[in-house]
Amino acid sequence: MPAFALARAAYKPDVQFVEVQILKLLSCTNLLAGTVEVVIYITSRDSRMTNHETVVGRANEADLDGILALQEANQMARGGLLSANLPRDRVAAMMQEMPLIVARRDGRITGFLMTTTRGMNADLPIVQAMFAAYHGTPDAYVYGPICVGEEERGKGLAQRMFAVLRDFEQRREGVLFIRKDNGPSLRAHLKMGMKEVACFPFNGFDFAVYSYIG
Repeated sequence: MPAFALARAAYKPDVQFVEVQILKLLSCTNLLAGTVEVVIYITSRDSRMTNHETVVGRANEADLDGILALQEANQMARGGLLSANLPRDRVAAMMQEMPLIVARRDGRITGFLMTTTRGMNADLPIVQAMFAAYHGTPDAYVYGPICVGEEERGKGLAQRMFAVLRDFEQRREGVLFIRKDNGPSLRAHLKMGMKEVACFPFNGFDFAVYSYIG
């Protein structure tokens, strides 16, 4: 009688797999010899098994290229909403001093949430403008910039990165700014439990200052 089966075997324990599909198993009985002959028709194909789940965690040096690429793709000059373009050495230093949270999917960086002490980026004019509008507590840190890749937006990824950050920085105040015309970001951060505490103008745009306690 015909039968069907499917077997899967791994080449490597990480991502490379081989699928062997047994299309048809046909057995017939040789009545004269009293034996059973089994004829198997198989086809095989290589396929790379990919984990399509988004994993959120603390960044490491191996993530730098992906972080910088996502940052570049979302600059204002390219139609994005990021107001600062931080150089590689600055991002690397930030990563060492404070948690930098990233989202990874299929080996790519699809989101990041940067944080710094209030002193590290005090030379940035927009950070100066934010703290001029709202001083915050003495140990308050700067939340952001935050960026979610276009294909990942609307899936709650910003909230997931924020939840991981709060686990690292419990009971500390975080302060951030958001462009007033960035409605989705404003709504997302309100849902996270943040509150607007001030506003300021910068380079022709109006920004809201938000605060929260981790």
